[in-house]
Amino acid sequence: MMFWFFASLILYFILIVLIVIIIRKSDFYTTKKGKMVCILLVLLLIVAPIFYYGSSYYYNFTVTILREYQTDTEYNAILVAEQDINYTSIFGIQRFDQRGVNYIDEQVIEHYSNLIYDNRRLFTSGTSKFCYVASAYSVNQSIVKYEDYFLTIKNEKNVSILSSHVSKSQLWPPQFAIFNRTDYYTIEFTNDINETLIDFQFNQTIIIEMRLSYNNYREPLARTYVQTGQIVIFNSNLEPLFILIKP
Repeated sequence: MMFWFFASLILYFILIVLIVIIIRKSDFYTTKKGKMVCILLVLLLIVAPIFYYGSSYYYNFTVTILREYQTDTEYNAILVAEQDINYTSIFGIQRFDQRGVNYIDEQVIEHYSNLIYDNRRLFTSGTSKFCYVASAYSVNQSIVKYEDYFLTIKNEKNVSILSSHVSKSQLWPPQFAIFNRTDYYTIEFTNDINETLIDFQFNQTIIIEMRLSYNNYREPLARTYVQTGQIVIFNSNLEPLFILIKP
């Protein structure tokens, strides 16, 4: 990016020199008014590209928060997934640790949104982008399986509703929790996992897929990139039946 910035400035200065040479050879330059117009033209050519590139690159801060739903019940399910589920209690992990963010909830969304505004206030260059998208799907019957590093959810007609890549890991494994009458039973996606264990069916469900990314780039020394996602399956009473987190 910086290469094109300075290359464009060099080309503009060459253009300025050519314009000055052409004007100096004309009669218009010999008048006082003509000289003033020429000076203003040269200043405009110098300032314009600096403002253009400064506004488009040096101040690139964006926050995108999108919730996709069709009904009020789906919207409420998204809010429950963000606000009411105690992921720390279920999985025994904190929101943040040395590896980054472990799950998505209202406080995590607020944290990264605030980081963007802090970056805008503290830094005069770089790129900071935060994006959070939550999508809701109402399905009569959800069939959950894990095959070939993908967690797939299909409906009763065997039509895929969503598919999420889930890598096995011994160090920071993704986890899922399934509600078993009175409590949650959790399993980690390690290399030793028995894939046949992940074969569930739920009736009258609302599926919430949550995706979060944060990218802070200040050339040339500093960059922070965070990306995570999770899936929550609710019953018709908005009680979570299945939760997948991907730290």
